[in-house]
Amino acid sequence: VQQLEARWKASSEYTLAIAEQMPADGYAFRPTGGQMTFGEQLLHISQQNRLILSEMSGQTAPPAARTSPAKTNVVAHLTETHALGVKTLRQRTSGNIDDFLEGMMLALDHTTHHRGQAVVYLRLKGITPAEYGR
Repeated sequence: VQQLEARWKASSEYTLAIAEQMPADGYAFRPTGGQMTFGEQLLHISQQNRLILSEMSGQTAPPAARTSPAKTNVVAHLTETHALGVKTLRQRTSGNIDDFLEGMMLALDHTTHHRGQAVVYLRLKGITPAEYGR
């Protein structure tokens, strides 16, 4: 669990660094018509991970909030989701460890997938993305 917490923190911090790098007006950027905007990509990370973490902790998942993908909202949601992940990890006291690990790996994998797309968006805007720190 301690290793997962360290991995969760590193992933969350990197995701927040990527979020901070895009100027507020870039949150509406979408490379093609069929893709989510930069803001929607990051908001999706937060909303889906909140669902996964809620299920892992046996809580009723909050309904997906219909919120603006503006920078201030997205950064706030990512920050809250980071804290929820840490809380979920620290409060794990019982249950099947395999199910718990599966949930955390799903959340981390999901984050990596969409954050990777956000990194490409930054590059398309001429912004060199932050380095991933372990």
